[in-house]
Amino acid sequence: MEILFSIIYSLIPFSLVYLIGLNGFYQFEIFSGISSNYFIDNFNKNMFVQSKKQSKNDFEQFKQTIIIERLYAKKNLTLYDLSIALKMKKRVISILINDNTDTTFYHFINQLRIKEFKKHLIEDEHQKFTLFGLAQEVGFSSKSTFYTSFKSIEGMTPKQYQSKLKKSVST
Repeated sequence: MEILFSIIYSLIPFSLVYLIGLNGFYQFEIFSGISSNYFIDNFNKNMFVQSKKQSKNDFEQFKQTIIIERLYAKKNLTLYDLSIALKMKKRVISILINDNTDTTFYHFINQLRIKEFKKHLIEDEHQKFTLFGLAQEVGFSSKSTFYTSFKSIEGMTPKQYQSKLKKSVST
C-alpha cells in the first residue's frame, strides 16, 4: 500500500508539470501573425548582410595589397606562398576569393596577371619582349597555362589580342 501511495504522489507533480507545459505550447495565438522563425530569420539576415559587407571590404584590401606588392607576379605562386606573404590563413584567403569573385585562387591570380600583361603590351618599354616574355614578366611560368588562361578570360589568343590592339591603334 505504501508503494502505491509513493507512486501516485510521484505521478501527480509530473502530470501537473506535463499538462502546464503542454498547455503553454498550444497558446500560439499569443504570437499570431509572427512566424516561429521570425527572430532567428531576421538575425541571420542582418548578420549575413553585415558579413557580406565586411567580406567585400576585406577582399578589396586583400586585392589591393596583392596588386601594390605585385605578389601575383611570383612564378609558381601557391596559396601557401600567398598566405605567408600576407600573414593570413590559407582558408581565409580561399574564402575571400571564392566569395567575392566566384572563381578559384589560380583563376583569380591569372586574371591579375593578364590584366598587367595587357597593360605591358601597349607600353613602349615592353615592345622588345615576346608575348611569352611579357607573360613571364607578370608571373606565368608555362606558355600553355598562359595561352589557356588568356583565351578563357579574353575569349581570344594573346596573338589575336595583340593584332586587334595594333589595328585599333593604327586607325
